[in-house]
Amino acid sequence: RKMWDSFGNAFDFFAFRGLTKLTDAGDNYIRVVDSVKGIGFDNEDGPLSRWGFGSTLSCKDFTFDRVQGNDWGQYPSGYTHEIAHWLGFDLPKLDAYNKADGAHLPAACTLHGPLQGPVWCWDEGYPCSIKLKGTNDSVFLEPNELENDGTLTFRYESSKQEKWTVNSGLLLYMMGLVSAEEIENEVYYCLIEDTVDDSNQQRITAEYKSFTVNDLIEAHGSREPVSKPLYHSVDQDLRIGQMTVSAKVPSDAEMIWWTLWNRHYEDHMDFNVRPNRNTWGWGKGGWNSGFETFKYSTKGLSIAKSKLSGISCNNGVAVAFESESCNAPDDTPIDSVCDKTQDLDICLKKARDAKTKQKTNAAKKNRKVIKACRKLDDEGEIKECVNAQKKKFKNVNKNIMKKMRKALKKCRRK
Repeated sequence: RKMWDSFGNAFDFFAFRGLTKLTDAGDNYIRVVDSVKGIGFDNEDGPLSRWGFGSTLSCKDFTFDRVQGNDWGQYPSGYTHEIAHWLGFDLPKLDAYNKADGAHLPAACTLHGPLQGPVWCWDEGYPCSIKLKGTNDSVFLEPNELENDGTLTFRYESSKQEKWTVNSGLLLYMMGLVSAEEIENEVYYCLIEDTVDDSNQQRITAEYKSFTVNDLIEAHGSREPVSKPLYHSVDQDLRIGQMTVSAKVPSDAEMIWWTLWNRHYEDHMDFNVRPNRNTWGWGKGGWNSGFETFKYSTKGLSIAKSKLSGISCNNGVAVAFESESCNAPDDTPIDSVCDKTQDLDICLKKARDAKTKQKTNAAKKNRKVIKACRKLDDEGEIKECVNAQKKKFKNVNKNIMKKMRKALKKCRRK
């Protein structure tokens, strides 16, 4: 609600993270509205409302149908993974698609992106994952070139590759970033698990099913809207309301750090799964791994924008650790802000708190002066000093109350 009060109806998603990593707090995504048609949701008759914000958060100036979901994604790749959940990946009418849990890409398919886990052991399943021979790397599946007799085989590749976290063309279509025509020749395969022979990891044989974007369209209809992520999108980017949750008021350093974190997450395309530990920089030395940003996962076609306020990272002078979007123009919301009743309450409280503090300080000073008056030698001087101070103290209090009333009036006018 505070985000709406400050920025208006400017968000497609809200993203939360802890100021420090919270132990045992798994990442997750809460669906709010599923409005995009043709990507697997049963929403032909209109957007599916999954979760309500509640009357305490209601805003009389606009409806809540813009926000698609809320995600909790920590370090470093959880954020990109959780945002990807808005696509759903159930696809119940696409027969060739190996449905996994209805929320993630099946590991037994050659459709890739941040929501795909490694290939699990064919006999045991999760959490046993297959390792690339001679390494401890988990794997994903890729098709080989057709053999001379038309046989199609598959191979394992190491998941320690940058390309594994890049969304396949079909996913970019589901996001509204490419047209069906641009990827109509891309074929995806899903292996039938109990037929897999991976005794040769570079020539895996199995029965399989295949599909293309045209099969998706035939099963679920054409995507709406066309060529943009969401109905209200003005470009190819998503607008993310970033919130860092803390048990204490963050320090200036912590706020600057998380501002920079968001800026870099918007900008970067230089993901490296095996970063150079001898080179300092974003996702390099000092980090557990490189960071696959949302921008990287979409091949640079879309940015998860969070730069809404008028805060620059510097004054136009190049600084260390600066990101490209630090001093870029603000992404100004075009919709109205929420009603300001909450802002009024905050303003009134500040005025009253200021009055209390000033009166407390004045009382302390008054007691100190009167104490000094009583140390004078002459009885007449003591009386004169005390009376003068009492009169002064009364006038000070009168002025404090006058200032508070003026401040309250200003709050209500604003």
